[in-house]
Amino acid sequence: MRHRTPEELKESGIEWIGQFPKAWNKAKLKHLYSIYKGNGFQKYFESDKGGDSDLIPYLSMEYLRNSDVKYQLVRTIEDHVLVTEGDALLLWDGSNAGEFIRGKYGALSSTLSKLETKRKVVDAFSYYLLKSIEKRIKENTIGMGIPHVDPNFLKSTKLPSPPLPEQRAIAAFLDRKTEAIDQLIEKKEQLIERLKEKRQALITRTVTKGLDPDVPMKDSGIEWLGEVPEHWSVTKIKRVSDYVNTGKTPSTSNQDYYSTDGIDWFSPADFNDLYLLKDSMRKISLDAVEELGLELFQPQSILIVGIGATVGRVGITQNESFSNQQINAIKFKENEVNPWFGLYQLDAFKDYIVSLSSANTLPIFNQSDTKELLVLKPPRNEQDKIVDFIKENSKLTWQISDLVSFQIQKLKEYRQSLISAAVTGKIDVRDEMTDSPPR
Repeated sequence: MRHRTPEELKESGIEWIGQFPKAWNKAKLKHLYSIYKGNGFQKYFESDKGGDSDLIPYLSMEYLRNSDVKYQLVRTIEDHVLVTEGDALLLWDGSNAGEFIRGKYGALSSTLSKLETKRKVVDAFSYYLLKSIEKRIKENTIGMGIPHVDPNFLKSTKLPSPPLPEQRAIAAFLDRKTEAIDQLIEKKEQLIERLKEKRQALITRTVTKGLDPDVPMKDSGIEWLGEVPEHWSVTKIKRVSDYVNTGKTPSTSNQDYYSTDGIDWFSPADFNDLYLLKDSMRKISLDAVEELGLELFQPQSILIVGIGATVGRVGITQNESFSNQQINAIKFKENEVNPWFGLYQLDAFKDYIVSLSSANTLPIFNQSDTKELLVLKPPRNEQDKIVDFIKENSKLTWQISDLVSFQIQKLKEYRQSLISAAVTGKIDVRDEMTDSPPR
């Protein structure tokens, strides 16, 4: 690998590239790819409900990112877009609209599109070529409510078109380099996961057993929970909360309902391991609140995802806010439940919540389910001590996690810059060329 000299380059006529090799051409995306949009999930059901070998996976984004999430479809696939391993897919809708991802075998969901090469693009090179324009596609999404890819911008985006042998060389180079980077990222992500498990064990132990190892215990009456401190009570969320509400999505066709400097409007994509919910990716306007009569969630409300692959995930609001219909909001009574204790306990109960969710097509834990959920209620002052203990004893793991997350982000940035440099010809990798046929 070497950097090309100015004498080897010419103006590409593509603003985001600048100069590229003299032997290269360019083309609009629509001339290089056919785009096929996926279909909805209403015809699908979970794999554990099936078992028929004729069924194939339903490729939701959750499934592509996590193989433990497995939706499958009925045998008839005439109306569905079939994907083979390694196909280039584009996330069409949602907070990460514009992201390209490698496909798995299955049928495409409605939030994704498949890009199939027409000509002059080697399959192995195709993913890297598309990945190089990911930032531009994301920056030019449309829609104030739920962002989606602008098809006209996508199709008219100009791409470099190297000679086929050089495409193969670039693909071979990037396969080798990105695999090494990805392996390092994976190791660091595994470290973060182990730290997360350590924090989770601390939280679960303290919110269900307390801080005193010698305190008398009693049967909680909850089979999966077992014994709890004798002086703790067991109650339902509806008895210790001011409200349990569900959000909604204002009409995305009315642009007046959304504002870049409006009120936080949370979706599951806003949730994070820090639990803090602030500065949502999408915000609603005062017009939406007033015209639709929305009852805003108060600060220190606990939000819990009630629908989808992340059902049971929790966060706590910092300011007045609202959410989409996938989320239930709980405002605990201040004199009865420390909101952070409530949050930690719901987080500890996540597996139980998931087991209670109905799942004919996708997991659902609705507002009524949330109100009836049994929780533990220590004395209020004891809750405060437990919360302080968890926060203090989690500091080191958070600090390490933050450092490792920063390292991962830098590796991802380096990976993307390497892809961009190779795909635009800024670096010469022709020493990777072989006589093998196009892939």
